[in-house]
Amino acid sequence: MKTSLIVMGAVVVVIASAAAGIFAWSAHGASEVERVGQAFVGAPTWTRTLEETQGNTLLCLDGGACPSYFTSWEAPQPPDPKSFQELVDDAGYDLDVEGTCRNPPNGLGSQVGCSARGVVDGLHVRISYSTPTTGQDVGYVDLEVRPSP
Repeated sequence: MKTSLIVMGAVVVVIASAAAGIFAWSAHGASEVERVGQAFVGAPTWTRTLEETQGNTLLCLDGGACPSYFTSWEAPQPPDPKSFQELVDDAGYDLDVEGTCRNPPNGLGSQVGCSARGVVDGLHVRISYSTPTTGQDVGYVDLEVRPSP
């Protein structure tokens, strides 16, 4: 009897832990992830192609953290790492740009040419420039803001 109660207690703890992972609720709200994300405005030559915010929900599915903010721009030419760093700095992010923002020699397909990632105001921020896919003229800059893991 005592063993059954211990086993049942352990099962309840496991189920509660799994539910806590699925029904995760962040202390950060949608307005906070938007504020941090919208501080990065991008270069004047970039064209925004997507902007979306997911608020706190009971079910954070599809591998996406919630709340989260995502935006993407088409970039007609690769940014210079120095100018990319200036955009990051202008947003108030204390992040360092890494990479050359260029396709490596003999690089095929689209690859991350440069990126900056880290924590801003308690939120995980990732900004990356993906080089054009072979045969394409434009690359893409993606920005994601989500709660820190």
